[in-house]
Amino acid sequence: MSDKNYVLNVEVSCEENLSELYAGMTLPMALVRPSNELVVCEAHIPAAEVLNRHDAIVEGLSPYFGARFRRDRVTGIDRLEQLADDLLAFNYKPKDFARVANLLYNSKSMINKPASFRAWYADFCRIVGCRHVGSYHQGHVDDFRRFERQLPYVEL
Repeated sequence: MSDKNYVLNVEVSCEENLSELYAGMTLPMALVRPSNELVVCEAHIPAAEVLNRHDAIVEGLSPYFGARFRRDRVTGIDRLEQLADDLLAFNYKPKDFARVANLLYNSKSMINKPASFRAWYADFCRIVGCRHVGSYHQGHVDDFRRFERQLPYVEL
């Protein structure tokens, strides 16, 4: 195992529950200052913990995506691994995670779709570790054009 630490910069407000928002990450409580303004916290997460989250995301999402998505025929790159990397690297807000879930739900890459977007969004949040907001319906998060550019390997 590696002794390296990754540094993640996250913005939080005092109203948000960090244990739900950043499940699996260790944020030193001294970095969370009570205020009504957004504060920037620097979280030092052991490399092994980031790798475990990455593997958990890949394992959790793999039943939804077929072999065609998993391996690019030309480059041999595993797109699901790349998706997990992108989900961990970006500092998305809860609505952005819902937009990414909607992008994936509407894509040709997803082969085993749940019966509804609501069920998929709940599973996606559980797997990725993002905050689930029950009021985000598919029609509220259908503006995912920005994420088409950030995740170009997801086919619509």
